[in-house]
Amino acid sequence: MSPRFPSSVIDQMLTRGQITRVAPNRAPVVRRANIDGLVAPITDLPDVLEQLGHLLFGDRAHVGPADGRRSSLELRCDEFARNLLIPQDGVTAWLTRSVGKAERSLVDERTVARLARHFGVTPDAARVQLDRMHLLQATMTSLPSGRTLAYRYGWGPAFDSEQAAANQPRVPRRLLDRAVEAYRVGRLGVNALARLQGRPVADVELALADAGIVVQPVVRKANMDALLARAVARNAT
Repeated sequence: MSPRFPSSVIDQMLTRGQITRVAPNRAPVVRRANIDGLVAPITDLPDVLEQLGHLLFGDRAHVGPADGRRSSLELRCDEFARNLLIPQDGVTAWLTRSVGKAERSLVDERTVARLARHFGVTPDAARVQLDRMHLLQATMTSLPSGRTLAYRYGWGPAFDSEQAAANQPRVPRRLLDRAVEAYRVGRLGVNALARLQGRPVADVELALADAGIVVQPVVRKANMDALLARAVARNAT
């Protein structure tokens, strides 16, 4: 059993500005950690947030138990990650809006699947959070995969598209900003910019043109003294 993660900890981090909500009743977004521009698939994001939890809690490097069990530090960060991704107040608000109230008898498999889709988490993460909130029916000890539930309840093709997009490599935003600026001032060619984005050159050129991004010509002043000196030297020979 994982230790209970006090929601007051997240509230304190929100107050201190370590994390921030970008929409009511949705997972907070980390602001002060150095993960700017990172895009991770749904199955990897919890791992990223668990490591962020170790960072924010000031945990030192540690070695897990030899028997494979997770340490108390890891369990605490599991809870931290889950409460970031699918906060309890957001679950309550969503259930109230979707099924009338946050009540165990109203939470069936379809509701759990829709809840997981709303917050962008795996069905198992949603199941565990509902269990923590005493809203999970006793018979719901396990759930099918996210893909199975998606096709069972009507958003299968969208699920596949989202997973394919999430698994595409993405360029960190700051790096791309600098590359585009270098292109704008003539210090980086469009071929290099296209390779950086993993896109065809023609597509990148079209996108840049549509955005009004054009290469600014670099005007260099001629060094007349140097030119005259070279001309005199050539004539002298």
